[in-house]
Amino acid sequence: IAGILLSYDISILYGVIHSYEAYEGRRGIIVDRLRVKFPSVLKRTQIFDRIRSDVREIFNLLASRKEGEARRNVYERVADYIKRHKHNIMKILMPINVEVSVDEKTDEIVLHIEGKDTIGFLFSLSTALYMRGYSISRLYVKTVGEEEVNDRIYVKPIRAKKVDYKELQN
Repeated sequence: IAGILLSYDISILYGVIHSYEAYEGRRGIIVDRLRVKFPSVLKRTQIFDRIRSDVREIFNLLASRKEGEARRNVYERVADYIKRHKHNIMKILMPINVEVSVDEKTDEIVLHIEGKDTIGFLFSLSTALYMRGYSISRLYVKTVGEEEVNDRIYVKPIRAKKVDYKELQN
């Protein structure tokens, strides 16, 4: 979802995301509640329909077990966005502070992130985590003022494996 929103130049100001694993034959559930900032040029009613359609398209691909195609679809949207916004490319890699801990109740890894708001940060982070074999199970995003972020991201291995905390810190 972060990639789709980014492709429309929509910023996530605040958000809470929970992923619930499948159990007793039921499918897993993802619940996202986001407060976003629209670019002034977009009409919200028009864009909501387009975003809803795009998200539905991605979820249909995932339901059809076409994860690679779904990821390529989102990556292409983000690449097009970056091409259209070359003038902002230097803002993409702002320095951040990341602290890593473990939630002892759930055994999830917790990333505490503070720093300047960065274009496409959540998309980039979730992609990097996925490429290292981790998924986001919970996410709390908070933008303070215009540019400061204070996020808490809970991650877990996609497949059962020993967690390499040093790898996560890199």
